[in-house]
Amino acid sequence: FEFLEIIDAAINNSSSAFIDSKVEVQRDCDPRLERLSISGDPYLLELAVRAIFENAIEATNKRGKIKLEVSVHSPGGMPAGLRLLVSDNGIGIAASNLAKVMLPFFSTKTDHVGLGLCMASRFIEMHGGNLKIKSSMEKGTDVFVFLPLKGNVQDACR
Repeated sequence: FEFLEIIDAAINNSSSAFIDSKVEVQRDCDPRLERLSISGDPYLLELAVRAIFENAIEATNKRGKIKLEVSVHSPGGMPAGLRLLVSDNGIGIAASNLAKVMLPFFSTKTDHVGLGLCMASRFIEMHGGNLKIKSSMEKGTDVFVFLPLKGNVQDACR
């Protein structure tokens, strides 16, 4: 399936959260993605991407910005995988919590169970990919997702 379909579905299924928060979403997609497909479970990947979006929305103040960049990773000229970067200009994650945010049941929010990023990370790993997070307090957070293309799991995980 095409990964852009996952992005669109995750945005559409999170649209009420985007509208309620009045967060501006900027989407930048590599045109080469139109011809590329990945294998796996589109539902699990949509859940993973939606969890990342929803965390970004919650961390971003009203009228904040979230930027989505989807690109093709092509070491040596051969497409090996897809990269998704979700950046927000929200409150950020404290350095002491950064290593914990993907642990099950960890949350700094009292009304959350703490499974969103944990599940997102696991679903992405199930597809041979990985999820990494960089954050600065009061500056925002960047979530990096890498997913291998169909048949390139070995190369993509190096």
